[in-house]
Amino acid sequence: MSALEIYLKAARDSKGIEHMGAISNLRAYMRLSTDKEIYDAIYRIQDIDLFRHLIEAGLKPELLRITLKRYDALKAQSEVK
Repeated sequence: MSALEIYLKAARDSKGIEHMGAISNLRAYMRLSTDKEIYDAIYRIQDIDLFRHLIEAGLKPELLRITLKRYDALKAQSEVK
């Protein structure tokens, strides 16, 4: 599990002020990470529900495109099963 997934799961599992803190921590992590590190972590995500929080945190246009592409691929996989 990547660090990105840990931050995303913290955001998913929190509400209210705790959620706001989790999103703030996620944003800080993404500012300190390279686009390549985030790109690699996005392609390792298997939990489709985490993408909502990744988008909520805000992404550069290229990372948003990659995120939506990965989301679509996971959604297609889940529909086939």
